[in-house]
Formats: sequence, C-alpha cells, structure tokens
Amino acid sequence: MVGGNAVAAVMRERKTKNAKGVYVAGDPEHVMDVTGWLDYQAGQASHLAYQAKTEDTTHVFLCDYDDAFARLDLNGLYLEVEGRRYEVLYIDDPMGLHSHIEAHLRHVG
Repeated sequence: MVGGNAVAAVMRERKTKNAKGVYVAGDPEHVMDVTGWLDYQAGQASHLAYQAKTEDTTHVFLCDYDDAFARLDLNGLYLEVEGRRYEVLYIDDPMGLHSHIEAHLRHVG
C-alpha cells in the first residue's frame, strides 16, 4: 500500500450555456477523494514520457491504484490538496502493474 498524508479532492470543471448560448463556468463537480503523497517536481524537463507531454509538470501525486481514478477523462479534471489547485495533465499506471498511480499535475493556484 502506498498510503499517504494528503487527501486530494478530484474535481471536474463544468461548463453550462447561458441564455446567449455562450459557455460559462458552472459549479465544479466533486468526482472522488484519493489519499496519497504530493511531491514537488518543478524543473523536470522531459520531452515525452509514456507517450504524454510532461514538461509542464510541477507536482506528482502518488496514490494506491484505483481503477475508477485511472480511467478518468482528463478534460477539466483537477485536484484540490490543502486548498491548492492542480490541473491533472496525465494519469499513469506505471507498467500497467495496478500497484499505484502517478498523477502528473501543474499547480494553477
């Protein structure tokens, strides 16, 4: 078990159409909570890893494998950890072992 000392709220931005047909930000959707470790990764400059661009990664969130989390659509997905928001860039199940998940994040405020 990975365990962890941080609980991350997995959230999704919602967009709705207003009366003029323009998409505006709506209330975010709480998807699930995951417990793991948040690790700082700024300064990493890999160009391609696991077929995904990760050069913008500032943090990595490591947690126990959860199939529901591993299969989430990344569109509008972000984590909130201790009041900070992190955009999810990529969710990785290293080598397909289903032992843990590495979520590559970018701190956005």
